[in-house]
Amino acid sequence: MQEPKTMMIDFGNGLETYVLTPIDEYNEQQAEKSKDHTFENLSWALKTTGIKSRNTLIPKLERYRDQLDVDNGGCVYFPEARRKPWKFYPKEFKQFIERHKKEFMKAEVI
Repeated sequence: MQEPKTMMIDFGNGLETYVLTPIDEYNEQQAEKSKDHTFENLSWALKTTGIKSRNTLIPKLERYRDQLDVDNGGCVYFPEARRKPWKFYPKEFKQFIERHKKEFMKAEVI
């Protein structure tokens, strides 16, 4: 039996809701998501957040990695190796920033 995958669902009420879904269904949803979206790069994310330095933004993204990582149903492809590009789903990333603006802008560098 396959292990289920946890996905975040946004009902627009400001609360994060998680559901378990079968791996096959999750993979299909991720494939559809990538077809329907264009990616943006790290410089776009810097402009969107208003943060001027990648050295400031990256630790903040890492702090929210569990929520943001595409592998967990999020909107950011975290690079697996140095010099690999960061990729963002623009619509979902903007929604995340709006929902977490207070916490995101106050996130400390760890």
